Amino acid sequence: MSSLTTTQVILSAPSDWRPWFQTIRTAAVQADIWKFVNPDTPNSELPTCDEPEEPTYRTVNPTATGYKDLSDLEREELRDLKATYKRQYKEYRERKSSIGSLIKRIQESVDRKQHYLLEDLDTPYELLSSLKKRLSPTQKVRERDLAVSYNKLKKVPRDSDLDDWLSEWQVVYTQCKSLNLPEVHDNRASIDFLNAVKAVDVHFAENQLDKIQDLEEQGKECPDVLQLLDRFETRRRISPPTKVRSQPAFATLQGKGLESKKEVNVSTAPPRPCLCGESHFFVDCPYLIKSIRKQNWKPDAEMLAKINETVEKVPSLGKAVEIARKKVATRSQNRTQDIGSQGRNVDHCPHPNDKATGGKRGAFATTHFMDAHATSNHTQVQYPLHNSFLLDSASPAHVCNDIERFIAFE
Repeated sequence: MSSLTTTQVILSAPSDWRPWFQTIRTAAVQADIWKFVNPDTPNSELPTCDEPEEPTYRTVNPTATGYKDLSDLEREELRDLKATYKRQYKEYRERKSSIGSLIKRIQESVDRKQHYLLEDLDTPYELLSSLKKRLSPTQKVRERDLAVSYNKLKKVPRDSDLDDWLSEWQVVYTQCKSLNLPEVHDNRASIDFLNAVKAVDVHFAENQLDKIQDLEEQGKECPDVLQLLDRFETRRRISPPTKVRSQPAFATLQGKGLESKKEVNVSTAPPRPCLCGESHFFVDCPYLIKSIRKQNWKPDAEMLAKINETVEKVPSLGKAVEIARKKVATRSQNRTQDIGSQGRNVDHCPHPNDKATGGKRGAFATTHFMDAHATSNHTQVQYPLHNSFLLDSASPAHVCNDIERFIAFE
């Protein structure tokens, strides 16, 4: 026999029914009294917890007038019956105690506003039957509620801890499977989960999606959400995903300002481990960018082959590498233009104090990058500095009309 001790859940509304009922059922099963209190059992078929009858000498010999009338064999039989009775009576007392404890537990774990459902009811079976009739959601209602909860999980909530979100995936997915909802048929749930995880760890998600695609093409069984959760937890322990914090760049492009914070974001997070294993951006990786390789640098053949294979296999990585190569090429081109433009004095704007230049100020045409922040402004007037960055030494933002000169623009 087990005592009725489980985690307390308060039954207040239909949404509380499942977790509350599960704690009650678990406690009753542990105490070996569930068959006496199960509300799904028809009342006519419900077993009763009756006190066992103590055996006497008449039990083994109805004609006997006393113990002295029993034979040795009958006396031995009576001793066995009494031993059995003692065991059964002990079990009966424990069941009666557990049933009383369950009644108290039900009453204490039901919200006071629902206590009207318990009036004039004496047994756990009656209490549970009444509560179930009023607070247990129907199958259709439960299916709809689960579908809503499942769809909410497809996006990582900003105001929720990642561990809570992953735990919710496990709970909701398991319940959807128990009801065989269409949302979890085949590999739908696994793909939904991985698409949601992209917001946290795109490399893990893309890798697992590729594996699922391969398994589907081979007609093999794919991992379910619970297996993917285990893999993701292992991944987090080995290599925790870096949380990218974004901030708006104060910029305008061709005279248009930002309509929302989502339009232009510049990452301030440190670089993640590259495909080569080092912690740097793709634009700084000699394995990916040939033009930045030092003269005596030699790649590791095995590492280079592995990187090329990964880039070819994962489309998103291939696209990211191509963008990095274009950025490096643009930087190289801009530097070449800057060198060619240095030393050329260009008339800028009249300044009354510039007597040596006849009221005109000399300026160097140069391109300037300030971290990853850039400002662009557009004008229809064409002049020598039109496509160069105008450096303002008193400002962290500099003006340019050519979007190709941006280091980052999302």
